[in-house]
Amino acid sequence: MVAGTNAAKRLFVERKEEFLASKILIDFIRDFTLLTEQQLIAIRKLMESTVRDVMSHVTLISNLSTSHKEKANEVLVGSGEQDELVASNAAKIEQKELAILNSPEGEQDRKSTLESQLMRAGGLYTKHLEALSRMDADVQALVARVVGSVSTDDVMAQRLSHVISSMNTLQQA
Repeated sequence: MVAGTNAAKRLFVERKEEFLASKILIDFIRDFTLLTEQQLIAIRKLMESTVRDVMSHVTLISNLSTSHKEKANEVLVGSGEQDELVASNAAKIEQKELAILNSPEGEQDRKSTLESQLMRAGGLYTKHLEALSRMDADVQALVARVVGSVSTDDVMAQRLSHVISSMNTLQQA
């Protein structure tokens, strides 16, 4: 009977050890899965942040180029009434001048219109060169920011590599 009791105790202890080993393994897998999930969520947030940063910089570059173009196309012209210079869009002025040039009378008006066109063309050329120079400097700064945002891809790749490596290790074990 004592031998039967010892055998029962031994069987009980073995089952208890198996249960504890199973519990430890299950706890480890649960914790591992939780940590892996947290790591993947962090990688996803980093990717979203990177895409958002890059897109905002690209939008900023686009808005900046549009702004520089609009400013470069705005020229100063005489108001006609008080000989003051006022800002005006080049396209509107060209329409007025075309009407003057196509009219059969007013030789002096046509001459002053042609002089105005030449002066404005020179001014526009200078303004566009200045706008290109400013835009070049502005875009360089924005491209540097984009490169800085995209450089986080190394961090994301390293994190993903760690997750894949740990999952492969777990699978092999």
